[in-house]
Amino acid sequence: MDEKLLKLEQWFIVLFAFVFFGSIFNAGVIYLFEPKNEFFFTIMSYLVGFLFGLVAKNKKWGWIV
Repeated sequence: MDEKLLKLEQWFIVLFAFVFFGSIFNAGVIYLFEPKNEFFFTIMSYLVGFLFGLVAKNKKWGWIV
């Protein structure tokens, strides 16, 4: 049972980075650059957050949560 919880915790890191860091990156891009196509930059910001979460999961970074 502990092994399943550990896997769930690792995927929670990905979800957390997707939501939290994606929204921070999105707010930063919109505030700093005021892009014309906000939808594209919103998708890209959340994609970067998701990729950051995958890197954190693969490197087993626990400090992100």
